Amino acid sequence: MNPAETKLNPTALPEGPASFILSAVSGFVDTAGFILLAGIFTSHITGNLVLAGAALAGRIDGGVLIRLALLVVFMAAVALASALAFWSNRNGRSVVAVLLGAETLMLGAFLVTGLALTIQQQPRDPWVLFTVAGTAVVAMGIQNALMREGFKTYLPTTMMTGNTTQFTLDGLAMLRGLQSPEIRARFRRTANVLMGFLIGAALGAWSAAFLRMWSPIIPLLAIGSLTLFATQKPAPGNS
Repeated sequence: MNPAETKLNPTALPEGPASFILSAVSGFVDTAGFILLAGIFTSHITGNLVLAGAALAGRIDGGVLIRLALLVVFMAAVALASALAFWSNRNGRSVVAVLLGAETLMLGAFLVTGLALTIQQQPRDPWVLFTVAGTAVVAMGIQNALMREGFKTYLPTTMMTGNTTQFTLDGLAMLRGLQSPEIRARFRRTANVLMGFLIGAALGAWSAAFLRMWSPIIPLLAIGSLTLFATQKPAPGNS
């Protein structure tokens, strides 16, 4: 971690492992949520807008109001995370640690509400669905904001379209013989994030099939571990 990165991301978390874990958590929560929560995306908010539009056009069954309401919940979560980041900066606290802690709490709420309200079955009642999905959406909204407010030099870990585009462009550039250190480093960074998301999505699908609403315990432990690491200051020259 160079001095500039240390100033922006003052924690003991190196980018490679942290980005991989965060991307895996995003892929896990989005996939498991989609399977367990009647086709609701908890991280890929654009997907909810697409499905809401399809429902309005009569191409799929219902869920319009819930999906649109969750968009508002997502925006509120981002606003909350921004306020927490502002408070952290004003009070000399680690923005990364505070936001990771908040995400941990919401993943815990996702686990608790899922177990308490769904009784291991896919929720059908709109209010139950909104409550359980809302906790996951808040967690992912906080992670989205974390990448802007805390991990400012890291790649996005919840939105893979831009990462996939950059990965493709850098791969093509290297095939054309452009082997600059910058391109190779960026290619490795995007590959790391994409692989994390893919593995997380696969694990989320497996977990939804076999663990059902116990599934959130896996991302909860992952983000909880990152939170503990984030409370430590990096050693000089840490990379």
